[in-house]
Amino acid sequence: AVLISGHEGVAINVWDYGGRGPALLLCHCTGTLGRIWEPVAALLGGHFRVLAVDARGHGDSGQPAQRLDCAWEHSGHDLLAVIDALGLGSGLWAAGHSGGAAHVAYAEYLRPGTFSRVALIDAIIGAREIFSGEAPLAHTARRRKDLFLDRESARARLGSKPPMCTWTPETLDAYVAHGLADLPGGMLTLKCPKEVEAWNYELGGACEVFEHFSELQFEALII
Repeated sequence: AVLISGHEGVAINVWDYGGRGPALLLCHCTGTLGRIWEPVAALLGGHFRVLAVDARGHGDSGQPAQRLDCAWEHSGHDLLAVIDALGLGSGLWAAGHSGGAAHVAYAEYLRPGTFSRVALIDAIIGAREIFSGEAPLAHTARRRKDLFLDRESARARLGSKPPMCTWTPETLDAYVAHGLADLPGGMLTLKCPKEVEAWNYELGGACEVFEHFSELQFEALII
């Protein structure tokens, strides 16, 4: 793992899985972390140098001090900081899921030519009127259970509810192993605090990117 100084000094954690070939950045969905990609990274090491980024407030990256620090544009700047700090250059490949897909698109919007080929999965990029009202997922995030006795009980509860009940066992194992932090006394809590997850949903949408999406020059597979 490598810690990078991201936008406005927020520490951004990057998992470098190595591998042979060009760099491939993997960006996770809101509320999870970079290591959620480990089952995928294991399949790609023969073709790419695989790097998975913990978005601000997620995984082992730094926590934002206030709500506006979770603006998705900041995560685009964070990706650019990672690319610069690691000397990855331009014309990169990336894959992002949900909010992570928006972060990838934001980085390209902020610095054209950053990526040449991307896969955007369930990308949260849309018109302003779609995201002008309340964010239902923010309400869900604030009600989320965030304390667990142990990883076995955490896996049983998380794996019984959407969205994790649809995940592969390997992906759920990766989240339970790496997405929970140990507390004094032995209990576990979510590495992404409930309020930070809610702020991300409230500030999401990448509407600015949507308005200029046709101008982005990367080759995109949109899933």
